[in-house]
Order: sequence, then C-alpha cells, then structure tokens
Amino acid sequence: MNATHAATAGAYSSVVSRPAHQAFVALRFAFVVAPVIAGIDKFFNILANWDSYVSPVAAQLLPVPVGTFMGSQRW
Repeated sequence: MNATHAATAGAYSSVVSRPAHQAFVALRFAFVVAPVIAGIDKFFNILANWDSYVSPVAAQLLPVPVGTFMGSQRW
C-alpha cells in the first residue's frame, strides 16, 4: 500500500465514522425510501387507507369517486 492510498483510506474512514456523516446517510436513506414506499402503498392500501385523507366536503365536490381521485382504487 503506498502512502497516497493509505492517506486516502485514513481520511475516508474518519469521514465515515463521524456522527454528522452517519446522520446524513440515515436521513438520505429515509427521505428516499419513505416516499417510495408511500407511493407504492397508494396502489395497494396496505399501510394506510388513502381514501380517508380526502375531506368529506371535497369528496362531495369531486366528479369522480374518491378512490379514483386518490389513485388507490384497485383494478
């Protein structure tokens, strides 16, 4: 292992072990995974009943059923 590679490896390990970097990686993971899971769930209604998020007043004004409006109606 040459000196440049050792210095780079040492710098990388110190960056990865910092709490701020660990928090950044965790938040980046959460802000990517959570919206993807919520988006997929809109089609399957496993985690939440998405139709209940529309207010009753808005549901009466809609020209289509609430399930169609929210995109959660099963085919």
